[in-house]
Formats: sequence, C-alpha cells, structure tokens
Amino acid sequence: TFDSNSQHPQALIKVSHAGINRADLLQRLGKYPPPPYSTSHLLGLEVSGTLIATNTTTSTASSSRLATHQPVMALLDGGGYAEYVVASLGCVLPIPPHCSIEEAAGIPEVFSTAYMLCVKLGKIQKAQ
Repeated sequence: TFDSNSQHPQALIKVSHAGINRADLLQRLGKYPPPPYSTSHLLGLEVSGTLIATNTTTSTASSSRLATHQPVMALLDGGGYAEYVVASLGCVLPIPPHCSIEEAAGIPEVFSTAYMLCVKLGKIQKAQ
C-alpha cells in the first residue's frame, strides 16, 4: 500500500507491462515462496509503467532522476501483475530512451540477471 507518510521512500506506479521470469514461474508452481517481507500474494517481480507519485518531499538520488508521469521500470518484491504497484524508490529507474516500455518490463530482473551471469561472472568477451 502506498503510504505518503512512510519514512521509506516509495513510488506508486501504474503498471503497463510486467516481465515474466523464472522466479514467477516457480512461485506459480508453489516451488519458490515470495520473500517473507513481500506485501503481495500476486506474482510479478519486474514492471514498466508510469510513475504516478512518490512520497518524498526532499530531493534524493532516487527521486531527483524521476518525474511524475514519467515512464519507469521497477524491481519489486511481488505484485507486478496488478494494475498499480508500490515500489521502493531505490528500485525504480527511468526507461532508457532507446528502449520501449514493453522491453523495459524485462530489464530489472531478467536482463540484469543475464548481464551479471554472462558479463560479470562468465567474463564473456566481444564476438563470443
């Protein structure tokens, strides 16, 4: 639930698209429980959509790069298949200009995981 008075910086997002990843599939099969701190029983760990509001009144590193009604993508602890989601403000990013809102829904979890595995851990090189 979006809490405009919360001490934890939050963002309210109108969901446009939700990514589907392995954790979602395993949760659907009952083989991967949602995080214990998750406030939603709905699937969906990554979304793209429109930033509706934040609960911050001061400029933070997270809030200074975001504007109301801006297209954003976010990593969640669940609930991404809903019409609206509340995300930790630090897990909300603007969508890169070269990326569609549909593509952006798969960046926070799926793309980031693939990038970490291939580039950081696998040390993949150009032309491999």
